[in-house]
Amino acid sequence: MQWVKRTALVDSRNSVKDIDFSPKSMGLKLATCSADGVIRTYEALDVTNLSHWSLMEEFQSKGCSCLSWNPSRFARPMIAVGGDDPDVSIWMYKNANQTWIEELILKGHESSIESVAFAPNIGRYALRPNTYTLIPW
Repeated sequence: MQWVKRTALVDSRNSVKDIDFSPKSMGLKLATCSADGVIRTYEALDVTNLSHWSLMEEFQSKGCSCLSWNPSRFARPMIAVGGDDPDVSIWMYKNANQTWIEELILKGHESSIESVAFAPNIGRYALRPNTYTLIPW
């Protein structure tokens, strides 16, 4: 099998720290986070033409080194964002004003967050701080 480059997303001004595809129920979307804390979401409007991805939203978080979409098709679109500080931000998409809002901040971790993940279908999440522990919420 040979990999083929279909496109390059060039909107980021700093290094991209993480990328995650949305759940299948949301269509073909992905989110990226960069070192300056900017989260961008893209959508392939024509899934048969992967050379064109549209920038859909761009919003600023405090910092970003990892992100994860909520895979539950029963919940509103949600992205968990972790970074160099010990907090994790939960961003929710609000249909009323068509924007991402920082809905919740999970505090109390001892160090930077290196990984975040949602549990399939139930909207719970876990994160891994730099202390080699796993913290389910």
